[in-house]
Formats: sequence, C-alpha cells, structure tokens
Amino acid sequence: MDLEGAVALSFIGFVCLFIRKIYPHLIEYLDGYIEGVKKQVSDVENYKNSACADLNRARAQLDETKTMLQESRQQNESKMDALRVENERVLRTIRKKYESSGKLRLKAELATQKHLLIERVADVLVKKIKQDIRRGDHHIEMDIKKEDLEKLLS
Repeated sequence: MDLEGAVALSFIGFVCLFIRKIYPHLIEYLDGYIEGVKKQVSDVENYKNSACADLNRARAQLDETKTMLQESRQQNESKMDALRVENERVLRTIRKKYESSGKLRLKAELATQKHLLIERVADVLVKKIKQDIRRGDHHIEMDIKKEDLEKLLS
C-alpha cells in the first residue's frame, strides 16, 4: 500500500470511529428534537381542535341568538299590530264620544242662539209696533209672546 492509500484508510477509520462514538449522541439528539417537534405539532393540533370547537359553539350560539331575535321581532310585530288595532278602536270610541258630546253642545248652543235671536226679534218688533202706534195716534195694544215668535221661526 502506498502512502495515499494508508492516509485514506486512516481517514476512513477515523470517520468510522468518530461516527461510532458520535452517532448514538447524534441519534439521541435528533430523537429528542423529533419528539419536541411532534409535541409542538400535537399542541398545535389540540389548539386547532379547541379553536374549531369554540368556533362551532360560537356559530351555534349565533344561530340560536339569530333565531331568538327573529322570534322576538315577530312577537314584537304582532304586539305592535295588536296595539295598533286597540289604538284605532280606542280612537274611534273617543271620536264617537267627542262627536256625540260635540253635537249635543252644538245643539245646546244653537238652541241658546235661537232663543237669543227670538228675544231680539221680539224686542225689535215691539219697538217698531210701538213707534207705528205713536205716529198714527192709534191706541192699539198688542200682546206678542215669545212662544208665538218661536212658532213662527220654527
């Protein structure tokens, strides 16, 4: 063997001894590293599964809340419709009461105005008749009653 072959053989022997001594430590280090990475991947998967479960629960709660909100809206709309109907009924009743009381007040006021008008007309007629009688030297006494004028005007 020549010198180059011997150096090559020595180098190969050295590398084999080095690998033989270092290989178990290297494998042990790599196994530990792999276990660490597996644990990290497992933790990430657990976090992912937990997040998916939380997301599904949140979606279910959101759907339930939307359903409750829709039901509440429908109930409120039906209550509002009932209130509108009741409000219209009450307003019609109030209008009828006010119209009837207004009509009664109007009739009473018209009767009062009619009575006042009859009295004024009677006063004017009496004055006019008295003036005519004084001018003509006629001594005619006329007895005009309010009832007679009311009969004439009605």
